[in-house]
Amino acid sequence: MNKRIGLLISLLAIFLWSACDSHTTEFEGKWQLAEIEYAGNVTPVDTVWYNFQTSLFQYQIYDRTTDQYLAVHGYHTYENGILSLDLFQSTEDERNFLERTDWDSAQRSFSVEEISREKLILSDDGKRYIFRKF
Repeated sequence: MNKRIGLLISLLAIFLWSACDSHTTEFEGKWQLAEIEYAGNVTPVDTVWYNFQTSLFQYQIYDRTTDQYLAVHGYHTYENGILSLDLFQSTEDERNFLERTDWDSAQRSFSVEEISREKLILSDDGKRYIFRKF
């Protein structure tokens, strides 16, 4: 009887653990942009974060001149090595947000060169974006 109860508890724990983990992605968490490589030049960056939670995405920038964080939210998808990001732009502040970035529109797709527990490398339009887990 005790073995059956132990087995049931173990199976329940495994089921609950796997259910909790089923909505996470490889990108889950907060990533700080460390550098951008373009045309042989490396530019250090420390004021940009990409945040992922399930299918949600947040692009966050720290503005040193105002000592404020600015952020826009949206969704992300990942399929066949391509990370697609789609930002909401419903307010004037959100529409002006893109002026502070190198994005041309509220949608952007990146090739994922590397993703690990500590490092994320994205590439698009000849640029490599190297992030570290924050």
